[in-house]
Amino acid sequence: MEVSDERYGMGLVHYDLFATSDDGLFSASTYFHLDSCDDEMHWPYVLLCKNTQSDEHVYTRIKSEIMSSIKNNEFCHIALEPWHQDLRNYQAKISKELDELVKGEVPLDSEGNPSYQFFLDTKRLGLLNDIIRYYELENEDYEKMQENVAEYNKKFGSLPKELLDVIEQRK
Repeated sequence: MEVSDERYGMGLVHYDLFATSDDGLFSASTYFHLDSCDDEMHWPYVLLCKNTQSDEHVYTRIKSEIMSSIKNNEFCHIALEPWHQDLRNYQAKISKELDELVKGEVPLDSEGNPSYQFFLDTKRLGLLNDIIRYYELENEDYEKMQENVAEYNKKFGSLPKELLDVIEQRK
């Protein structure tokens, strides 16, 4: 367990709790904030489960998903709600496209510089990843998410239908 004193700015004490499976293959962490004045907990619960070998992780703030982990016999196994699983699958698809683009042969323009299209594609996929992350983590910075969506819409048109369908499932 780690404890951080955040009383100087918010009056809160931050608690991080960590656990590792007996075989060391998986780790879990959670955190919460306790108000030093009234002992009230602030902000939603959080659970992060991670495969230490592959670095694959699942993060959730959704209480039903956290409870699924507690009820499961496997160490830190989170049963994601269908919309959340679809969002993670879409993010994996976008991340794979971005990885392939960056690791592949970069197309060059007539002057030997990376092509404009290469930069557009990396920007588009990066913005999509950021937008998905906001939805997945239920980020409180709603304004920043809206700025990213507006930037995406301005530069690339509306969000992909596949992503819009998943977002609609969440509502």
